[in-house]
Amino acid sequence: MENRIVLVVSLRDVYRSVVGASCINGALALSGELGRVIAVPRGICNVCDAPPSSANCLKEHEPGHWISAAALARIRTEIPLHRSMQVTGEDVERAALILGMDRLCLYDSAFSLWLRFPEHRAKMRLFAELTGTRECDVPECLE
Repeated sequence: MENRIVLVVSLRDVYRSVVGASCINGALALSGELGRVIAVPRGICNVCDAPPSSANCLKEHEPGHWISAAALARIRTEIPLHRSMQVTGEDVERAALILGMDRLCLYDSAFSLWLRFPEHRAKMRLFAELTGTRECDVPECLE
């Protein structure tokens, strides 16, 4: 049986989606479900062709630049070595659940998943819904 995929999507797949997917995978590992279900980070904008001075990976930033070691310890996660990847139609098709980090990437822009993949809207939710609310976006990290 193929893994069930939770697609965690942010604007550029450099910060929020990576941390969100890492947290979900950590919780799945604790529950014994990692392997049956796996969270995968993606972005709606392509940054792979960004100028060399732009970081395309969390590990390319100096420690403490975007999140502190204490914050990572508090959420019990480590940041994987991850290269930014743009979400594709195949990713959306394969996903059992799609979690957008904010309304911009999920609903409120011309390049939102809601508009690009309307046939998969039933799978789309805001990441904040995991806490029981739809009123909150996960804020973008400062660069």
